Amino acid sequence: MSETYPENIGTRHDRSAYSHWRTRCQRFMLADDNETLLYYNPSSSVNDQPKVVVKKGEVRRVIERIHELIGHLGQKRTQIVVLKKLHWRSVRQDVKTFINNCSFCNQKKLEGKKILKAPVDVTSDNFDLNVEVRKVLGSNEMYDRLTFSLIGYNEHEVRAAAVTRMTAYTFKETATEVRGRFSRPNQVFFVSE
Repeated sequence: MSETYPENIGTRHDRSAYSHWRTRCQRFMLADDNETLLYYNPSSSVNDQPKVVVKKGEVRRVIERIHELIGHLGQKRTQIVVLKKLHWRSVRQDVKTFINNCSFCNQKKLEGKKILKAPVDVTSDNFDLNVEVRKVLGSNEMYDRLTFSLIGYNEHEVRAAAVTRMTAYTFKETATEVRGRFSRPNQVFFVSE
């Protein structure tokens, strides 16, 4: 085998398996630890930072941890957070499946509970998630290879907001009750000094 390839192998018109494979592999690289695989798509203007590639057996645990961390904010927001820092082929479908089976979220739906204001604004430019990749432990030891933490938010406060019993309906009901107790002023007085 001469190990020479046709001159046009790097052009877009070449549809050979080697060219396709090489193009796909260019999006992946190893992190500094030489164990963690990263995905980088240079043509994406939205997420221009490398993402940690999640192994097949870690997907469910990763989604579960992030979904709990951001306070059970639903499918779209969980996807936004996952896609910001992590990569695997079926992110959207896996998140959708997980959210549909989340017992906490299903219970909230059945009870008609709704968080009035999200405890974490995942769409904000200020929102960030720290992803830490831990070294492999012994062969029989259980651990999470990937750990996550919110940057700029207190995780306990976020969890407390997710468990809150206040709903849009009860809030409206409470506000009406308070307004009924205290009459509205007919005139507004301004006091000047």
